[in-house]
Amino acid sequence: MGVKATRIVKFIRKGDKGNDAVRYWLIPSVSSVSMANIENGDGRPTPSSVSCRLVKQVGDDTPTTITNVSGAGLTISYTVKRNDNALQRVISYTGGNVNVPTNTACRAIEFYLYRGSELIDTATIAIVCDGEQGEPGTPGQDGEDAISIKVSPQTVVLKRNGKPQLIKVFVDLFKGETQIPYSDVSQGNMLCSTLTSGNRPITGGLMWNFGTENGRFYYSFAYTGTTDINKEIPFTVTYNDKQYPEKIMTQTVADGDRGPALRGPQAWSDCETGYAFQCGSEGEAWKDVVLYGNNYYSCVKSHAKTADNYPRSPADQSNGYWQLADKIELVATKILLASYALVKNLGVECIDMRDAAGNILFQAKDGNVTCKTGTFENIKVSGDITAEYLNLKLSTTEHSQTAPAPANGSICVRASGIILPELPEGTARSMRVLNPLLSRATPSNLVLKPATSNVLISKSLSELEAVSANVTLIGCGYNGNKYLELIGVHHTNSQDTVWLTSEMNNGITE
Repeated sequence: MGVKATRIVKFIRKGDKGNDAVRYWLIPSVSSVSMANIENGDGRPTPSSVSCRLVKQVGDDTPTTITNVSGAGLTISYTVKRNDNALQRVISYTGGNVNVPTNTACRAIEFYLYRGSELIDTATIAIVCDGEQGEPGTPGQDGEDAISIKVSPQTVVLKRNGKPQLIKVFVDLFKGETQIPYSDVSQGNMLCSTLTSGNRPITGGLMWNFGTENGRFYYSFAYTGTTDINKEIPFTVTYNDKQYPEKIMTQTVADGDRGPALRGPQAWSDCETGYAFQCGSEGEAWKDVVLYGNNYYSCVKSHAKTADNYPRSPADQSNGYWQLADKIELVATKILLASYALVKNLGVECIDMRDAAGNILFQAKDGNVTCKTGTFENIKVSGDITAEYLNLKLSTTEHSQTAPAPANGSICVRASGIILPELPEGTARSMRVLNPLLSRATPSNLVLKPATSNVLISKSLSELEAVSANVTLIGCGYNGNKYLELIGVHHTNSQDTVWLTSEMNNGITE
């Protein structure tokens, strides 16, 4: 596969984190397991098994559960901790239930989320041993789902360039897998505390505010300063009258120098031997990305191409030329970096296509699709069609008696010979023939010819008169002063398409 276009996108090495950062974290099915204590030292866990799910959030979007963990380039594993802090073996986790051990020496089950060798997140389910068995009590209700709180972004990065900046930090609370709306008394009344008192300054040009958006609470930070602010800002989330301490980190950075431009992605096979790949180091203008074996690879060490240093080759493994590119590296803040791109699985909330003047020609948004221009070919429509105007295409084929031709439009004008086609089973088609009176000369005949032996033609609306042969309508061709409708029908469970003929009203009579 060759890449036909080169796209140039400029990057900034150091800068503000965009709103489209991708975050992953783990949410366990329960926060703790209760272990009944019995005489032989073994327990009966409640629940007897646990699970853990992976959650993904892009920017400020609603978090979603990811079922294909490996497809996201991640792995999950788990282990069991003992009271003496000894760990059992680490086991790969691909979903489903994990049985809780009955040995009362076990105190927790820990899940780990990795990207390669990098630990991304952990989730701990405590194993709590009950006291000695008491008198039987009345049956109780099911335990509540685990409560988890996610702050996004957890760290606010501010540029100390004196220019106005506004960043939102969303605080989401989950009960099990259900996201709780903010300040909803009927669902536990989730609330967030204030950050400071007074007129909402924090320090050194940093101000805070708050608000809600689609039932989600957020803190907003405004900053116009030029000084370093590396500060931990604590706050409290209250839910069902219980308080959960949380924090937001602030960090300031200077504007970065202009970085190298992205070159590619281009196919490895399209680059000649000796091609100088660059990794965007000091003094280099480019950051190269290549497509090899259906994967994208980013150059991390500048080098010249040889026949044997392709990505994942022994030469690459020894010298560290290439790194499997994260998709985030090729997508920058809501803009796909390509003139034309093949995207196998595109999940987006809105698609806009505009003309040169900025007018929207096509939009898919909020469950509706609006298209103001375009050509649809060989399409099927189910449901109703509403139209203000219906323009039928004229057939431009030369339809003569001696050389009938298939129609390439809905209406044939000045036609003397038409080839009628087979139709798909269970369908019907209407075709019209308009042969106006053009002179006082004798009109031509109209020859209707079947395209195959499975096409039958009738001079009337009677299927009993249909034949698989040419049918001539005397005086109905060119200059015939006739307006006809040809109706083709292919009944279900039939091999034949039957074309019926009907003469339409020939003008207005007085």
